[in-house]
Amino acid sequence: MATRRSFHNRSKPGSGSRLAFERLEPRLVLDGSSLVISELMAANGETLLDENNDSSDWVEIHNPTAAPVDLDGWYLTDDDDNLTQWQFPDVTLAQDEHLVVFASGKDRSALGSELHTNFQLDSDGEYLALVESDGTTIVHEFAPKFPKQFTDISYGIGYDAANFGVPGGESLKYLVPADGSLGTDWTALGHDDSAWTTYAQSPGILITEAGTGTPDAVELQNVSINAINTTGW
Repeated sequence: MATRRSFHNRSKPGSGSRLAFERLEPRLVLDGSSLVISELMAANGETLLDENNDSSDWVEIHNPTAAPVDLDGWYLTDDDDNLTQWQFPDVTLAQDEHLVVFASGKDRSALGSELHTNFQLDSDGEYLALVESDGTTIVHEFAPKFPKQFTDISYGIGYDAANFGVPGGESLKYLVPADGSLGTDWTALGHDDSAWTTYAQSPGILITEAGTGTPDAVELQNVSINAINTTGW
């Protein structure tokens, strides 16, 4: 049985682009036209410590657009009846920049310092939204709530991509569904993937949505890759 993992390309300030693999969670796929809550951790044990050396939970905001976005006066909230719960200071997110806000309940919004919301996240799942400065326009939300979370495992979204790579020497199992009848059953532990197609090659694998391909490539023309299994990590 292969181990299923999610993947998405990420670029953080100063880190460059990398292919990140994480324990699987259901992922939303967005088109990159607006700011998003790209990742959250509602059960932080030791993954990221704040300035007080506390393992506060956190929310990551990402700007996937082609221009800087000024967050001055925008809001984060975990209450759909109070969209103006916590307000951002005058901070700007550059193109493709990420911003971590600790969901600690410490309520800190001093410009140039760590940002902390006045609420904490519920690991059993709850509503979470990013709201524009008018206090009514919801830019991105997890509604009615994000799923139950587990200690030191983050939850986030994916993005449409033209291709992705798998390290050399590893094997991959993939499925291109004919329709949507599979739903999210494939994300469950113990899901039977015996009928999935296996591909393994060294030095590496490049799977492309369309293109000419390479000697070390599997070419999937004009399809959406909805489910991926990888082994070896």
